[in-house]
Amino acid sequence: MDNLLDDMKKIVMLPFQRFSVSFRLRARTLPRAGQGDELVVRGGEIEMDRRVLEEMKDPLIHLVRNCVDHGIEPPQERLQQESPPWAR
Repeated sequence: MDNLLDDMKKIVMLPFQRFSVSFRLRARTLPRAGQGDELVVRGGEIEMDRRVLEEMKDPLIHLVRNCVDHGIEPPQERLQQESPPWAR
């Protein structure tokens, strides 16, 4: 029974990296994002329950959008502040 339970747990577990790819693509398409902006996601190898990841997907996309929309200055403003023209 324990082996069956372990096998079932492995079936529903997915690496977070599978979802983080869509975050990068969405971040690039936002109007405030510059061409050199980069979204870095760490911990992509962590496995999570597929159902939990599905429930977290929309709130995480919302957070990424807010970070890009409200947290990244235009490239000209970044240069004036002596920051790199791209954001990470």
